[in-house]
Amino acid sequence: IGRPKTLTTVEMSGFARWTVYTLEEEDSMRTDAEIVRATLAGNREVFAELVARYYPLAYGLALSSLRNRTDAEDVTQESFLRVLRSLDALKEPARFGAWLSTIVRNQCRNWRAKEMREEPLPDDARIAAREPQTSEEVNDLHELLWNHVMALSPDEREVLILYYFSNQNTRAIAGMLGLSVSAAEKRLQRARHALGKRMESALGEAIDHRRHGEDAVH
Repeated sequence: IGRPKTLTTVEMSGFARWTVYTLEEEDSMRTDAEIVRATLAGNREVFAELVARYYPLAYGLALSSLRNRTDAEDVTQESFLRVLRSLDALKEPARFGAWLSTIVRNQCRNWRAKEMREEPLPDDARIAAREPQTSEEVNDLHELLWNHVMALSPDEREVLILYYFSNQNTRAIAGMLGLSVSAAEKRLQRARHALGKRMESALGEAIDHRRHGEDAVH
């Protein structure tokens, strides 16, 4: 039995409350396909291994799409519920990650559609209303970085959040997004460049504004 790396508690309505041990990569021996087959054979407890393995990736996808942490958590848990209920529809168990990403994205689209019906506000207004803005929760630099990540294109935002906020490597990201590792690396490189340009521009504007203010004082 592998050494536990982290301990996570996941509770989903209508199913067991799972205490999930995430193992070191070299210690986690069962493949996605083996876990899927075991779950379909009636051992639902082993599904917790897939939750532990893919929760950060699924949450990262939801967060990049919804741009709100609470909504992303709700959608991620709902996505795993849907996955468990329809697991027998998965034709290629080895492609569990890519299948899960499709379900997460569909859930995000449904969530946004529901939100638009209930709260017809522009995207920027919803983000401003929901993201924490107080100095107690985020410092100014973190807030600046987060806002610029949220302003990137969906593909750029997605890969950056998966890599930095969900702490995933490019191989895991590639499998989740249905890309080759080299394609995931190139997308990450483009996203970094785009974010860097935005941050450089924003910081330059802030410095200019400060200089103008100092000149006005003198």
